[in-house]
Amino acid sequence: MNIKITVGLYILLSLFYAFAVLPGEGPDEIAHLIYIRSLALDGKLPEIAHTETSTSDCKSTHEGHQPPLYYALCAPVYRACGAAGMSPRNIDLVLRVFTIIISALWVFASYRLIYELTGSLNRARWGALALALLPCVSYAGGMVNNDMLESLFFTAALIPLARFVRRKETDTKGFVIFGLLTGLACLTKAQGLILPLIALCAAAFARSKKSLREFAAGIFVFLIVSAWWYIRCKIVLGTFMPQSLVNKAVEGGMIAMLFMDPVTNLLAVTSLTACTLGNFVEPLWIVQPFIGGAHRLLIPLWIGVFVLIVGAVISRKKRLFSRRMFAFAALPLVITYLSYLRYVFTVDYMAANQGRLFFPVAACMTALCLWSLEWTRNKKRTAAGVCVLFAAMNVMTMICTLMFYYN
Repeated sequence: MNIKITVGLYILLSLFYAFAVLPGEGPDEIAHLIYIRSLALDGKLPEIAHTETSTSDCKSTHEGHQPPLYYALCAPVYRACGAAGMSPRNIDLVLRVFTIIISALWVFASYRLIYELTGSLNRARWGALALALLPCVSYAGGMVNNDMLESLFFTAALIPLARFVRRKETDTKGFVIFGLLTGLACLTKAQGLILPLIALCAAAFARSKKSLREFAAGIFVFLIVSAWWYIRCKIVLGTFMPQSLVNKAVEGGMIAMLFMDPVTNLLAVTSLTACTLGNFVEPLWIVQPFIGGAHRLLIPLWIGVFVLIVGAVISRKKRLFSRRMFAFAALPLVITYLSYLRYVFTVDYMAANQGRLFFPVAACMTALCLWSLEWTRNKKRTAAGVCVLFAAMNVMTMICTLMFYYN
C-alpha cells in the first residue's frame, strides 16, 4: 500500500480515538495538559508533583520532570485556543489533533527507517501499514502526550545510522543530523539519552578512525542542542534526571535484584515483559474488561513471539537477511528493554503498563518481524494476513472504547 494512504488511514484511526475518548481521560493526559497550561498561561515550568495528578485544578504535575520541548510546541496552540474563547474540552481536542500530526510524521519516519534497515520498499510499505494498524499505536496517537514526538525524533535519528551501517560508508552529514535529532529527542524525553550508545556501536561497525571522528561530531551537536536542560536540572533540582513518581520494586539496583531472589525476580521480569508487550499492541486497560481478562490476549501474543523467533532462525539459516542489519535493528530494542527493566524495578514499577515506551523502537521491531517471516512461501499474503489481523483488533478496540466510556 502507498505510504500516503497508510499515513491517511492512520490519521483517520487516531481521529476516532481523539474524539471517542473523553477529554482528559487519556493516559496521564491531565498531567500533560497542566504542563502545557503552565507554559502557555504562566510562562514557566510547573512544579514537580510526587503523587499522581488526578485533577486539572492542580498547579503541579507528575509530568513536571519531563524535558520541555513537546509542551513548548503545544503552548502556543493552547494560548491561541484560549484567546479564541474555546472551552477546556475543545482545547484538549485541538491538542489531540496537533499530536496526531506529529504521530503521522512518525509513521512516515518509521517507513523510512524500515526501508533503510531492510533495503526493500515493499517491506517498508507493509511494515508501516502493520505499525499504523496496531490498536495502541493509533490510540496513543490521538491522545495528548510527549511519547509520539519522542518517537518521531528517536526514529528519525536512527535513519542516518541505519543508512551508514547498511552501505558501510562514512557520512559526516549523517552523524551531524543524528546529533541534531538526538538532541531534540533528549529535549522531549530522557529516553533519547540511549541514542549516543547506539551511534557508538554503529560507528564501531565501520572499524575506522574516521567513523569515530564523525561520531564525535554528532555527539558535539547533540550536546550543544540538549545539554543545557540537564545542566539546568542539576543546578535547580540537584540531579541531572529528576523523577516524580517513585515506586521502587527493589532496592539496590538490577544486579542486586537478580542475586536477591533470582527465580522470583526472573518470573517477575517475564510477567512485566508480557504486560508491556500487551500494552504495546493493545490499550489493555480498555479491552480486558470485555474479553474476559488480559490473558486471552497475552497468551496468543507469546505464541506469536515464539513463532517469530523460530522464523528468524529459519530465515537466517536460509540466508534471507543480513546478519549485520539484523544485529543493528535488534540493538536499539535490546538497549531500550534493559533501560526499561532498570526503570521499572528501581524507579517506578507502574511503568510496566506503558507499552508506548517502545514506540521509539517500533520500526526496528517491525523490521525484525519482517525478516522473521522471510521464510514463508508467499510473503505478500503473509504480510496482508498480519495487517488484516491488526485491522480486526483495531475494530475490536474501537468497540471496546465506546463501551468503556459510554456504556
